[in-house]
Amino acid sequence: MPIRNPALAVAIAAVLAGCVATPPEPERRTELPEAYNTLTSRYVYVPPYTQQGTYATHTYNWYYGAGKGLTRYATGGRVYDERYWQERYASLPQSHRDAMDSLPLARFNFEFDSTALTPEAQRQLASFLEGEALSGSVLVVGYTDHIGPESYNVPLSQRRAEAIAQRLRQAWPNVRFLTEGNGTYPKLVNDTTDAARAANRRVEIFHLEADQ
Repeated sequence: MPIRNPALAVAIAAVLAGCVATPPEPERRTELPEAYNTLTSRYVYVPPYTQQGTYATHTYNWYYGAGKGLTRYATGGRVYDERYWQERYASLPQSHRDAMDSLPLARFNFEFDSTALTPEAQRQLASFLEGEALSGSVLVVGYTDHIGPESYNVPLSQRRAEAIAQRLRQAWPNVRFLTEGNGTYPKLVNDTTDAARAANRRVEIFHLEADQ
């Protein structure tokens, strides 16, 4: 429909021309003071929470882009959702859980990212193999330190348990050895120092039941 008022037509044309000449600037519409963005841009990822209950069961990380202000670029998404020790532990047979609540018969430590024992642990294992004979069923449980994802640490802890179980089978072929790989949890030492990590890289041996 034609516009009968010439002045109104001129005004509308001017507004439309301004819109074409000056496109919207999305960043400016959402921009807050730079100091505020600097305070919220220090980290590439932000962990909203890392623990539920006694042991951590899930961890979420949210990624907002390297160097992006969270208030200006709130486009974060969940990076990973990992299962931790509590769920795996709860799924074990009751006899295994009961055994793991007791003191282990022995504990041996490993080199970083390896199934090789530390020199001290090698001496401890040699002494253990010369000690009192095992009987019945024995549970061998492997662990790692906190470095790396659980998707890597769980298989590594299982390999550590198998490595020790193989040595024990050679000494006591009539014993039934069962193995578990628990990854990072539960930590023996709840810290991130080198000494704590070395202590957490371990295998523990538990007695399940004697021969009937």
